[in-house]
Amino acid sequence: MKVLVVKTFDYSLESWKKTGTLDRELSLYKELNSKYKINFTILSWIDSETVKDLSDYGIEILPIYAGTNLSNSKLMRFFKSLIIPFKIKNILGDVDIIKQNQLLGSWFSIILKIVLKKPLFIRTGYDMYQFSKYENKNILKQFMYKFLTKISLAFADFYSVSSDTDLKKYDNKKVGLRKNWVLNEEYYPFNNRSLDRVLSVGRLEKQKDFKYLIKEVAGLNIQLDIVGEGSEKIDLQNFADEKNVNVNFLGKIDHEELENLYKEYCIYVSSSNYEGNPKTVLEALSFGCVTILSNIPNHKELVDHSKTGFIFDKKEGSLRQMFESILNNEYDLSSISKEGFSYVQNNNSLQRSVDVEMKDYNYLLQKSR
Repeated sequence: MKVLVVKTFDYSLESWKKTGTLDRELSLYKELNSKYKINFTILSWIDSETVKDLSDYGIEILPIYAGTNLSNSKLMRFFKSLIIPFKIKNILGDVDIIKQNQLLGSWFSIILKIVLKKPLFIRTGYDMYQFSKYENKNILKQFMYKFLTKISLAFADFYSVSSDTDLKKYDNKKVGLRKNWVLNEEYYPFNNRSLDRVLSVGRLEKQKDFKYLIKEVAGLNIQLDIVGEGSEKIDLQNFADEKNVNVNFLGKIDHEELENLYKEYCIYVSSSNYEGNPKTVLEALSFGCVTILSNIPNHKELVDHSKTGFIFDKKEGSLRQMFESILNNEYDLSSISKEGFSYVQNNNSLQRSVDVEMKDYNYLLQKSR
């Protein structure tokens, strides 16, 4: 069996490599090849890749713009994406299934589905239309994401979402829940972790609401370490200085370094205003961090309050009060850590995702016969 994986529009394997997430993102396909002998062709939105040869894992890389002029205009790249499926159809004749990775770019995969007459699997990590509303995108963009969602649902043979919250939005048998996966399977105990250092990971943007987090730890004997970059960095640095909060902005780090970092912390915090199925929260749980998460639907799916983690309301003093209770040893953090670890191993392990994905492929093949 051969599966064609189409990356998110305008993203490449090179972009995964730069963010240090390449190995994590490819782990699913490597395991599918190892366990089930599935071969993959990955279409990458670039003219050439510097990613090392992956043929040992049954993965072929096909740069979409190879042999063409890579335009600096995003609009021109969009128009090219409407034509390229017809140009590459002859070299994709042995493909059995088309998988679109994320909603953006699904028009490309829909055209390929029509041209190649192959079943289409569209995987989404979050609701782009809903996010565009949260972020007050202009009406044209909101309409585009809503329209893209509708045509993707119409043409997809299977359409996956990553959270129960998103699944509830659809009354459609083609839509299924496929959660993100974690790589770590080893429990790291609390022995050498400190309570006075707290970790948070995310883009420095309004969605993550780091300003609320900084304000809530002001006056507490806590060092806040934040991993990530974004447009709010300078504003957040100034705000931390103003509130006299000890914040280390660690910048962007690669995934392997981040995995080692999780092991150093008792507490991981997310103060996000909205999320999909947040990978960093799942990873923190998998490394035994006790997670403290804002009271939003997608967070509440991941932890059972005071059993596998904590949920706090986004009110003034709410998170501070929770920190104070934890610092006063009012909870058995070791037990909560183990329960959180068990949760992700049962629900988000790589092997579970591999087996479920294989069932999806078999379903699509049977459906297409």
